[in-house]
Amino acid sequence: MRDKLASPTNQAPSKPITRAGVDLGLGSFVTVTDSNEDRIVFSNPAPLRASMAELKRTQKQLSRRIPRSHGYERAKTKLNRLYRKSTSMRRENVHQVTRYLMDTYGEIKIEDLNIAAC
Repeated sequence: MRDKLASPTNQAPSKPITRAGVDLGLGSFVTVTDSNEDRIVFSNPAPLRASMAELKRTQKQLSRRIPRSHGYERAKTKLNRLYRKSTSMRRENVHQVTRYLMDTYGEIKIEDLNIAAC
């Protein structure tokens, strides 16, 4: 039975004794600092920003339509397609970052900003 936590290539991380601290942020998607004081910043993907602007316009167009009209249904379909597209982009970005972390570092610590408590 295949271990779900093992990398698909079953290779050890490239830096097995290096620890990495992951900071999820507001300005950037993820900032990774390792025990060698190297810092890597992963920003949100540019297509996601463009998609969010288009999403905002489409939501405004939908709100101006008459419910259950042909134009309303078309705008709703377009909005759903954009939601699916942005969700896929976010999911792919998370996958790429986590795959990089798993392939590179032996130990990973994650810290999160608790905005609700501020």
